Amino acid sequence: LKKPLLGGRLHSMHSVQSTGALDQDWRVDGGAEGGGEDEEASVDETKLEYNLRRHVFVSDVIPNSISVVGYLGFGLLGTLVIPLCYPAVKWYYVITGFLVAPIMALPVSFGCGLTDWDVSSMMGKLAIFAFAAWASLQSGGVIAGLAMAGVVLAATSTSATLMQDFRTGFIVLCAPKAMFAAQLIGALCGALLAPLTFALFWATGKVGEPEGPYPAPYAAIFRAMAIFGTQGLDVLPTHCDTLMLVFFLGAIAINIARDLAPPRVSRFIPIPMAMAIPFVLGAYIAVDMGLGSLILAIWEWKDAGAAELLAPAVASGLIVGDGVFSLPLSLAGMLNIQAPFCMAFGGVSAPTAGAG
Repeated sequence: LKKPLLGGRLHSMHSVQSTGALDQDWRVDGGAEGGGEDEEASVDETKLEYNLRRHVFVSDVIPNSISVVGYLGFGLLGTLVIPLCYPAVKWYYVITGFLVAPIMALPVSFGCGLTDWDVSSMMGKLAIFAFAAWASLQSGGVIAGLAMAGVVLAATSTSATLMQDFRTGFIVLCAPKAMFAAQLIGALCGALLAPLTFALFWATGKVGEPEGPYPAPYAAIFRAMAIFGTQGLDVLPTHCDTLMLVFFLGAIAINIARDLAPPRVSRFIPIPMAMAIPFVLGAYIAVDMGLGSLILAIWEWKDAGAAELLAPAVASGLIVGDGVFSLPLSLAGMLNIQAPFCMAFGGVSAPTAGAG
């Protein structure tokens, strides 16, 4: 059931690289001659505004020396610290991970800048298989594969995020150094708050429970990948390898059919990755997505302009609200308060005259 995810990711990664290559060839061959003017027309800006954006973005670049020294410094720190945290991870695993991470990050960030698709998780899955097989099961290959996947995933995902932020900075006339400084501050805050947040959830004792509020399905998926990388096909149930191959090839075929079909037909062809997600997270995600799609369809039918303008804001509010509510939900779990429970809010009566 997880093969549609892998097949969809591989197709997405290939589509990203193909789109980038075709776009680059088109520009080099002169198809985008005057492309700057086309871009200006698409964002409705003048030549002077475009030159101003370019001047601000190019005149305050980050020196290459800072990038090289910073990466080497953190690479050295990771080589010393990660083996201490995970004894199964050897120091040469970490060095190898830091050497291949920039190679993987380059196409990920380039493709993300062109298409808004971040395929860094695909790179993490590839790292799981590679390092788990390298370490073998007897030498703690599962732990080594998962730990090194975290290193590769962090590097490639950060690269893709920076590409998005730099592109936003170019649009809003923000200097690259200011964008990078904001990213650095955010990373430092995350390094402090993320462990505390995880400890808050972990204290509930319900993280990883299939029927609990925090099932963490991807933990089981990544662990299964690491075991598969160390032991091969022999650990899979009967006919599992055949089913994986069928669904893997089927996902790629359906994606290709969507790409080749005209828009009036492709809109009715399902997305394999979307079909696979309910198998991983549970049927409730399909109900949620179906309800949201129905509301959006009715909104677009009633007022297409307002829906196009405000739908992202509504979606962002729902996502943030759901994330914020997880905090009181975790506190309730720590206090052994089980759902359903009632919550009420009452006002304070105004003081009477002369009360003292």
